[in-house]
Amino acid sequence: MKRPEPKKLYCKPQVKVIKLKHRANLLQNSGFENDGPKGYGGKFQ
Repeated sequence: MKRPEPKKLYCKPQVKVIKLKHRANLLQNSGFENDGPKGYGGKFQ
C-alpha cells in the first residue's frame, strides 16, 4: 500500500507540466511569444 502513493504523487507533477506546455503552445499559436528569446513563435510562423 506504500507503493501506489508515491506513484500518484509522481503523476501529478507530470500532468501539471503537460498543462503548462499546452498553455505555452496556445500562447505561441496566438503570437504572444513571437518576440521571445527562444524564437519558437518565429519558427512556427
